[in-house]
Amino acid sequence: MIDAILKGKVPAKEDVLTSCVVGMLDNMPRECGLLAWLERARPYGAMRETLHFSPAAHANVLYWPRTANHGCPDVLVMVTDEDDGDASHAIVLEAKYGALKANWDSIDPQDVDQLSRYWKALNAADMPDVPEAFLTRAKKTVVYVTEHSTPPVEELKESIDKSGGKIRLAWLSWRDAWHLVEPHSMSREPVTVWLLALLEYLGLTQFRGFLSASEPAVTDLLHPAQRTARSSRFALFWMGQPGNRR
Repeated sequence: MIDAILKGKVPAKEDVLTSCVVGMLDNMPRECGLLAWLERARPYGAMRETLHFSPAAHANVLYWPRTANHGCPDVLVMVTDEDDGDASHAIVLEAKYGALKANWDSIDPQDVDQLSRYWKALNAADMPDVPEAFLTRAKKTVVYVTEHSTPPVEELKESIDKSGGKIRLAWLSWRDAWHLVEPHSMSREPVTVWLLALLEYLGLTQFRGFLSASEPAVTDLLHPAQRTARSSRFALFWMGQPGNRR
């Protein structure tokens, strides 16, 4: 799939980007994986601190979780942290790429703000595929993911106001994933190389100076022996994603 995106055969739409980036981060080591990325989220609204997870924390990822009355968020990350008194987190990710936050919905015309509705879904335990007991006890957070280099303040403020200031809201950039993983690029791990190649192809990087203007192709970063391995390993990962099974 990543090859197809890089060669222009498959458009890098929002849902494709979400499943690729979140899925790859979820398969990376703790120090540069999904939980480390979430720890970079900037807090807004009623959220006064950044997310923090112990080394023993582990995450389960559910893509496009169903709700009965609040629409369909992109991702639910369920975190259990055994080193922190069995603390748990229910984190909704609403991801955008080249689009604004939706401000209408036929499901709930009284609340047209996506982030506010997903906050309500978490608090009402309105996710039939998730144990109600987990949602009840978990610390709840909505994370808005965009391609911006700086926070989309007006969009965030709109959601905070719509929730009456109650929402635990945070913002992440896709560029934060690149910034997190790039220092590990010399590991030449296939999933690391693929993720960086995808983000760089889409321009979701941060400025590193003029000496880094010319980037190597993904195949240049992989040893010949790894090229076959990366194909089989990544194929297994990709086929395991929801919607990609035949």
